[in-house]
Amino acid sequence: MRAMVLAAGYGTRLRPLTEHTPKPLIPLFDRPLFSYHLTWLAQGGIEGVVMNAHHRADRLIEAVSAEKIPLPVEVVQEPQILGSGGGIGNVRNFFEGRGSFLVMNGDILIDLDLRDLVAFHRKRGGVATMVLRPDPDVSRFGAIGIEADGRVRRIVSILPPWPGPLTEYIFTGIHLFEEAIFDFIEPGKQACIVHDVYPRLFAAGLPVYGFVTKGFWADLGTPRRYLEAHFDLLRKPTGVYAEAVESGRVPAHPSLWIGRDAFVPEETRRTTDLIVGAHARIGSGARLSHTLVWAGSEIPAGVSLDQAIVTPHETIPL
Repeated sequence: MRAMVLAAGYGTRLRPLTEHTPKPLIPLFDRPLFSYHLTWLAQGGIEGVVMNAHHRADRLIEAVSAEKIPLPVEVVQEPQILGSGGGIGNVRNFFEGRGSFLVMNGDILIDLDLRDLVAFHRKRGGVATMVLRPDPDVSRFGAIGIEADGRVRRIVSILPPWPGPLTEYIFTGIHLFEEAIFDFIEPGKQACIVHDVYPRLFAAGLPVYGFVTKGFWADLGTPRRYLEAHFDLLRKPTGVYAEAVESGRVPAHPSLWIGRDAFVPEETRRTTDLIVGAHARIGSGARLSHTLVWAGSEIPAGVSLDQAIVTPHETIPL
């Protein structure tokens, strides 16, 4: 089975973090975000991956070439952004003749055994399976209603109310498709896979299912969510992220993570919730709380920060 990581967007919601760094290269515990996706896909049995690229595509191509990749990866540039649906249609040749394939958003984190998802998809026999999860504030992301057997009957703003009982979940940004999906994507046209392509599937009467997972998941779509995902993982390492988390954990200070060759004064180490990337330098007397410091950043002596992200280019208070 092959997979696609959607990575062509501008990362608008993550600005200003993405003004200098394309979204797939945003660091998570000193590793580029895309590297975790590839590790997770490889562990799940995926045999090849395609990533689409537009914003600073040259940076992504260079990073993929430099990274120790556990499986073959192809980067396809989009001269004009085609959206999630159009992007999938643009790489049809990569998937044709190979059966089911997976597509995931490039700005999420997840701990899920792909084999369970594949088994569910094949048993149900739908043209698409959406990976869903429960959320106490389901309306925040847009509710997706499924029947007891997992069949999707309601997507807020897309499908009308369903007369029968439904359980509502949120969409995680991961789909498993059959090749028949390409019959509903117009070649070369910009389209959203959920808002444009899924309605065509429902109109044709084709079954779409929802696979529910209750494991770790995070949407990194905003700087705040990106920051909080770090501390969620620092408190409870899991999945493909655990090794990176453990590599910089400071045993004497469980809410502190320090990357390779970073300097953090002893008085700053006693702070609450601090992640400092490789080669970063923290000045004496700095008071930092619930703060993420990117690799190579410098913080002057005596600075006080709470709820912030520090990059080599700027400090972003949250």
